[in-house]
Amino acid sequence: MTSSCCFRALFILILQQGAEMLKKVTKKQTPVFVLTKMDYQYCYGVESLTDSESCRLWTESLVHSNCTLYVGHVDAFTSKFFMLEEVTAQKLKEKVSAFKPANCLNILRHILKWLIRLQDGSYLLSHASKDSSVCLYKSSTDKTSGTYNLHEAHSNLPQAPSSLSVPWVPLNPNLLLRYHIHHGRPPCTFPPVPAVNAGNPKMNLAKKQPLP
Repeated sequence: MTSSCCFRALFILILQQGAEMLKKVTKKQTPVFVLTKMDYQYCYGVESLTDSESCRLWTESLVHSNCTLYVGHVDAFTSKFFMLEEVTAQKLKEKVSAFKPANCLNILRHILKWLIRLQDGSYLLSHASKDSSVCLYKSSTDKTSGTYNLHEAHSNLPQAPSSLSVPWVPLNPNLLLRYHIHHGRPPCTFPPVPAVNAGNPKMNLAKKQPLP
């Protein structure tokens, strides 16, 4: 899925990942964007949006201002879809209140102006998390020292992440699922302790001993 936008006199072609569709509202079609979110705590509640997911929704609202945003929650262990959550503009504004887009967009503009001065070719731009610098690689057929073989580095399948590598995400206690209604449990609570079988109380009574 591609879309184009104008960013400070720079025309950008954006390749997006996500489900986009149309819904009818009063005989009028409006664009809809659905962000897939994998939830690892389905039995406890609905996971809140992470900073990365909130930024993706903010970017989508920037590219398509009239788009309705949704989050599709999927159980990570069963791959079953269990909830479609609408993210309103007010809710998204509260989630990205600490995000300062002016600084990021200014850095992006300088990077794009730097890229358009390069010669035609295939380039790979990489950036490490929490690092202020970026690395630029250009495709080459010469196998010289210092070259980076992209296919060799990423030809093998990545290892399955362990349960400890999945970061914990806070839950939203205001969203009630069918799971909680079926089991009679509020969100964000643990299951009750199973009742201990006391057995037959008559068998536990000690026999009265006659007094000497």
